[in-house]
Amino acid sequence: GSFFFLLAFFSHGNQVKRVDKVYVLLFHLPVLTAVYINLLVFIPFLLRKGKIKAYALAVSAHLVLMSLGAVWFMDHAPGVLFPDYFIVSGFRLPDVIPFMFFYLLITTLLEMSRAWFILSAAEKKLAEAEKEQMRAELASLRAQINPHFLFNSLNNLYALAIEGSEKTPGLILKLSEMLRY
Repeated sequence: GSFFFLLAFFSHGNQVKRVDKVYVLLFHLPVLTAVYINLLVFIPFLLRKGKIKAYALAVSAHLVLMSLGAVWFMDHAPGVLFPDYFIVSGFRLPDVIPFMFFYLLITTLLEMSRAWFILSAAEKKLAEAEKEQMRAELASLRAQINPHFLFNSLNNLYALAIEGSEKTPGLILKLSEMLRY
């Protein structure tokens, strides 16, 4: 999509010529270099580690340096790589910086969105696993309560209640605590 957008932007007239395609291809080389340095170095080592100020400073310097590199590249590379074409680069630093900024911004936002979706999916899986573990623990505890123990305990409490024993309320509380646990 980027290639066709820039092709429409850079081509002169209504018809796209082969020289326009070559120019756009060459223009993409420094831009893609800047984007991949951002994606592979600055985002993982600065932005993901929460070093926002360092990231902003590094990307700002990177933006200027890569824009200067793009201007130099577009002034020198076409004649060396494609001597059959007469390509004149009319771009200077103020012209290239907005393009470079746009590409760095969009790719950073896309990478942050991708990372957010991955993190969100991982958190959802973790929550489901924790919920499943709690269900399993509860089922295990329920299975551990021996029905005979409960029946015998209730029978003993019943007998103590009939006798009017003062121990009955305390024992009911203890049984209640055990069941609650």
